Amino acid sequence: MTTTQEFKNYLVSPGSVASTYVENLFGARIESPKKSFNGHERNANLSLFNNSRVCYIFGNPYDIVLSYFRRNFLFFPYQHTTNITGDLNALCKVPSIVSESFRRPFCWFLKPEWTLDEYLELESDPFKLKEHFLNWYNNPTRKYEIMFLRYETLSENIKELCSWYNLDDGYAEKFQKKTRNSNYKNLNNIRLKKMKRLYGELFDLLESLPDLIVDP
Repeated sequence: MTTTQEFKNYLVSPGSVASTYVENLFGARIESPKKSFNGHERNANLSLFNNSRVCYIFGNPYDIVLSYFRRNFLFFPYQHTTNITGDLNALCKVPSIVSESFRRPFCWFLKPEWTLDEYLELESDPFKLKEHFLNWYNNPTRKYEIMFLRYETLSENIKELCSWYNLDDGYAEKFQKKTRNSNYKNLNNIRLKKMKRLYGELFDLLESLPDLIVDP
């Protein structure tokens, strides 16, 4: 663990949890995922994180997936699956509701567009969101300090995040709370049931955790 204030600050997330907004808010005071590392990194033991402070922003996986879709991540999901080092093979299985022309085994590049209903027919999560979270959460060999922060409480805990990164409260005063446009409670019962099949275990796990956790 670090014992001085001489550390780098990193922000990691699965995406769609205001991480880009926070990166822009803090600017050069945290490491840029566009320059030095992958902000959706799955490997929690990369040496570049050693002797640093990391914040992992997590959130409701149902709303995250809906946000992916709203932002066209799922309309063409292969790029984000690659960014988060997910499972492209999960996108190779043809959902049962796809048109007759695609009722044979095919690889992901043969289907350029996805609807939400087609995506929810998949047998497994191509983004592997549960594994992504657990890689960081259940990691006793980490050589850095880490804080887990729930996206839905980000505005209430923005000062704690500033303190974690050793930043003054001026950054918190510039923070603007935004209302999420994606809400799983608006799903019909059929879609919600399918969403729970893919992400229910992760939803229950995250709901059981505190909003802010330091070095679990």
